[in-house]
Amino acid sequence: MASDQVNEEIGYFVYSRYFVHLLNLSYKTSNHHTLSNFHITALHQKSLNEMKEMIKTETVGSCITTDCWTSRSNMGYIAITFHFIDNNFGLRSVLYNKYLC
Repeated sequence: MASDQVNEEIGYFVYSRYFVHLLNLSYKTSNHHTLSNFHITALHQKSLNEMKEMIKTETVGSCITTDCWTSRSNMGYIAITFHFIDNNFGLRSVLYNKYLC
């Protein structure tokens, strides 16, 4: 990412917070620490619970596949994907996890 682009994004973020503050003085915007430590973690946990419930209640048949690859920086990854047929005989796929090898 070019430094000009980073500066533009930071400037946009600061301006956006200022603009929201002007619209509603009592509204407090979240900073990146709150987003990464709380909101994203909570959303991930909610999605994980929904995925587990969906697999428990809707799976008719299933299989697991793996995919391995190496990044340009020579780091190895493996992904585990769970494929299943739901109650309506639709094919569904869920990325279970991606690991750094």
